[in-house]
Amino acid sequence: MHTLAFLDPGHFHAALTLRERNPSVNDEIMVYAPPGRELDDFLGLVDAFNKRAERPTGWRATVRAGERSLERLLDERRGDAVVLAGRNDRKMALARRLHDAGFAVLADKPWIVRPDAVSDVRHVLSGGAVAVEIMTGRHEITSIIAERLVADRDVFGEFEVDHVGGPEGRGDAPDMAPHTPQRSEHAGVAGRAPRPPLARTGTAGPAIRLTSIHHLEKVVNGAPLRRPPWYFDLRVQGDGLADIPTHLVAQAQRLLASRGRPTDRDLELVAARRWATPVPRALFHRVTGLDAFPVELRDHVDGDTLAYFSNAELSFRLRGVSVVVATRWDLTEPPGGGDAHSAVVRGTRSQLRIEQGPETGFRRRLFVEPRRDLSGVGAALSHALATWPAALSGISAVATPDGFELAIPDRLRTGHENHFPLVLDEFIRTIDGGAWPDDRAADTLAKYELLARAARRA
Repeated sequence: MHTLAFLDPGHFHAALTLRERNPSVNDEIMVYAPPGRELDDFLGLVDAFNKRAERPTGWRATVRAGERSLERLLDERRGDAVVLAGRNDRKMALARRLHDAGFAVLADKPWIVRPDAVSDVRHVLSGGAVAVEIMTGRHEITSIIAERLVADRDVFGEFEVDHVGGPEGRGDAPDMAPHTPQRSEHAGVAGRAPRPPLARTGTAGPAIRLTSIHHLEKVVNGAPLRRPPWYFDLRVQGDGLADIPTHLVAQAQRLLASRGRPTDRDLELVAARRWATPVPRALFHRVTGLDAFPVELRDHVDGDTLAYFSNAELSFRLRGVSVVVATRWDLTEPPGGGDAHSAVVRGTRSQLRIEQGPETGFRRRLFVEPRRDLSGVGAALSHALATWPAALSGISAVATPDGFELAIPDRLRTGHENHFPLVLDEFIRTIDGGAWPDDRAADTLAKYELLARAARRA
């Protein structure tokens, strides 16, 4: 059995790892953090899991509240694995201290907010105690299915070879910048960079295009999410290139890895840029509880608006395959909605497309769109579905005007918040398995080396 310790759990992802019980983890958890709202919010969410009507958990938190959290954790050693999900500016320095002391570490993304911190990433992934990144996308069902389809040459073919270029190019890249009303209304926000044209690709676009839209004001576990004020400080949280691209680059790596290609090498940066979401003071108050912007943010404040550089676009080549990833943060989650996501993966036989947004009821849908030989691709798809393991049984192909949509049973749609306990379980099994570092370590290091280069360029 393993005992988990939580060190300064300032981000709600820390608590989400405890959303379900784990048979290999003791119910008693250790928590080391200074007293205050961040600690209270963490304990409140864990308590909500314990008290829910269905599948209640039984976590018992032993709290060591006070300053010098790391030193007290190292002195007491009341656990063998540590979860880190809080301030990003010191995350990898903490991970390195824990790693060198023999603790296994499960750390939320992003691991770096400054390019020079990549040396700490390299250190903790070089061997010794296990160090794993919280990557929930590995457990999202449409991503899992897409990886299987890309691996099937009769369905997908080969990756399209195309040019991916910088801002001077041409192509079909979607505008991930804030919507036009926001741009015109807040055009004079202090500290806001001019918005250059998007990185463009060839006429048909890159082989892999991944986009996502998130929201600063949202609901988690049925309650409004409260964010710490430092979340809006780029020196602590990181900017748009540091955060969500960690998921999107990893998704591109998994797609290529499904073809048996090593994805820890040959990552070539092409272009990178970032831009701001204007955050009104009223929304900042609702999300953080503070009436005014902290003095630490004053360089990016103009009147009642904060320029939050949370948006980014990154284009690169991975083993010669062109990839564009883009992410944007909007203000408030739409009623009945949530995050939006889009993926287009272009093969020589078919194109895979994943859509999640208002037009899909914020439910991810996966399409297979043959580029030629409709009947041949359809037959190959039917054969593939019939041979997949029992865990994926019940998936079927439904004809659409452009090809096929995969109908996915509800039992396989577990939802984003439910992926965090799966990440924890995978982490525990990695500790028990003894084979470390593995391919994930090499891929994680390659990803952060790419993002460090992007940060320097942007």
